[in-house]
Amino acid sequence: MSDEKHKRCIVCGLVEPEDDAICIHCKAVIRGEAIEHRHQEKKDADRVLHKEGSGDIPKH
Repeated sequence: MSDEKHKRCIVCGLVEPEDDAICIHCKAVIRGEAIEHRHQEKKDADRVLHKEGSGDIPKH
C-alpha cells in the first residue's frame, strides 16, 4: 500500500482510504467540540439575558 493512492488525514496523519482530507475519527472529535462550543455559548448568552432581565420583550 503506497501513500500515493491513499491520502493522509490532515489532523492526525493516518492513512485513510477515503477521499476526504480528514479521517472519520477526527471528524467526529471536531464535530463534538463544535457542538460543545455552541452549547457553552448558548448557556453564556442565556445567563447574561437572565442576569440583565428580559426588559420589554413580550413573553408568549
